[in-house]
Amino acid sequence: MSKTKIGIVGIRGLPANYGAFDQFVSQFVKYSNKNKKNLFFFISAEPNKNKIQIENVHQFYFFRGKNFFILLNYLVSIIYFYLRGVRIFLFFGYGAVIFFPILKLLNCKIICNVDGIEWRRNISKFKKKYFKFCEKLVAKVNVNLIFDSLVIKKYYKIRHQVDGSLLYYPSDFTNKKKVGDKIKKNEIKKAIIVMRFLPENNISMIIDTFLELKQNHNINDKLFIIGKENSYFNQNIEPKIKNKSNIVFLGPIYDRNKLMEIWNSADYYIHGHSVGGTNPTLIEALSIGLPILAFNVMFNKKIIGKEGKYFSSKKDLIDLIKKKEFVDFKPHVDLEKFSERFVNEGYLSLIKT
Repeated sequence: MSKTKIGIVGIRGLPANYGAFDQFVSQFVKYSNKNKKNLFFFISAEPNKNKIQIENVHQFYFFRGKNFFILLNYLVSIIYFYLRGVRIFLFFGYGAVIFFPILKLLNCKIICNVDGIEWRRNISKFKKKYFKFCEKLVAKVNVNLIFDSLVIKKYYKIRHQVDGSLLYYPSDFTNKKKVGDKIKKNEIKKAIIVMRFLPENNISMIIDTFLELKQNHNINDKLFIIGKENSYFNQNIEPKIKNKSNIVFLGPIYDRNKLMEIWNSADYYIHGHSVGGTNPTLIEALSIGLPILAFNVMFNKKIIGKEGKYFSSKKDLIDLIKKKEFVDFKPHVDLEKFSERFVNEGYLSLIKT
């Protein structure tokens, strides 16, 4: 039996060492192979990726670059995949939507995870205009849409009168929290943040909070930062945290077992994301039962619930950490919708219908 060919566009390639999309595709491929789903994946990848052999995967290495060159990467990847027999395309992000009408004319099936409301990010005016255009077009082209947030799903329903599938990111950390003593409010604690270093993820506010806690409030909670360095981090964050005993930068960690160990050593998680949908790091914190302090936006509140502990400013975050009231809070969340089986089967159902 010949395998169904799936073209995946919008990630940087495997092994996953960038963001949520790449991490999801990595485990999606493993899930498909493990459960014998009879799929073969064509994946666009950057040329500098480690060229490894993955079962039922062919990676197409083509220059990605930035801005216009990303679109060129999308176009060349789409043409290459089509010539190799791909007729089902899975897009992560709607940046390639200008090519969707052509694929529709060629009778191809298109599935698109739209990501967040991209034009709200801290980006240039040109990019904001382009993403606004992409958002409008992806709602008109009549493709299978995936939303990773109930808020995003409602946004598209109200603003663009379109619907789609609500599929979060899966977590393989479920029920892997180490059993330990109950957190005591008067002890020094370990906090963790895992993120891409972008202004809208409020890393600067979180860093300033921990600097002030130690300097002015005699609170020595230690912050562990996980993420890949970029220009924003090097210019704005690294100078602040250099030689600070209560802030530790661990860099990027892609080994899932090592990452789980670090998650389990933490006493609470700080989620600073303010734009976009549901970030997988929030799901992972929930799945292992960590207390969470989250930025006060509806994306986060729809996941954690109205009883969660939220901050909108440095002062809010300082107060939350000082009082330690959050240590007793356990969100009442149905983790099944974040399970690998549920999420992957959701994607597979869209591919096969």
